[in-house]
Amino acid sequence: MYNALGDIFYSGLKGFGEFTESAESSLVEHNLINGKPRIQKTGDNLDTVDFILHLHKSFCDPQAEFETLKAAQVAATVLPLVDGAGTIKGDFLIRRVEHTIIQQATDGSVMESEIRVSLVEYVAPTNTKKKGNEIGRAHV
Repeated sequence: MYNALGDIFYSGLKGFGEFTESAESSLVEHNLINGKPRIQKTGDNLDTVDFILHLHKSFCDPQAEFETLKAAQVAATVLPLVDGAGTIKGDFLIRRVEHTIIQQATDGSVMESEIRVSLVEYVAPTNTKKKGNEIGRAHV
């Protein structure tokens, strides 16, 4: 079993230490005179995923793993997330990547680290605008 974020694969020791998915609705509260407020759902917020990687030099290059994730975050690369069962969770952007160095070698290279990654769902924009002629014809 493995997980994939775009073309970055995580399995075995280089797998997720923790994995959290969140889904949230967007709700508004309408105040009433002499009564309790009413709640209205206005839609769904973007899903989020957070995971932690515990990495060690014995099975990967922790610094290179961080740099790969950071490059995708800086470039705002849309990455499909696939779980270990092969289920596509959706497309995501890396909102935040955090690197904690736990142990370094005498030459300063990273021996062990923890990487925390926060993803936010990416929903492709849809083209719903009508061309000028189509708008005019709709009112004729």
